[in-house]
Amino acid sequence: MPAWTHEAQTQTARIPSFIRGMVKKKIEEFAQERGYQEITPQIVDEAKALFMSDNSFHSA
Repeated sequence: MPAWTHEAQTQTARIPSFIRGMVKKKIEEFAQERGYQEITPQIVDEAKALFMSDNSFHSA
């Protein structure tokens, strides 16, 4: 599983607690599928853009 940078963890801390775990899991899956070794704020933004554009977050 890719490691999270401090900045990426800080960024996801703003997500409401009731959904944060699921969002972080989806971001980790996104990063792992693409071979990322580390989750940075840029990867969080990339995953967010994909989730918002194709509604893939709601298919979980």
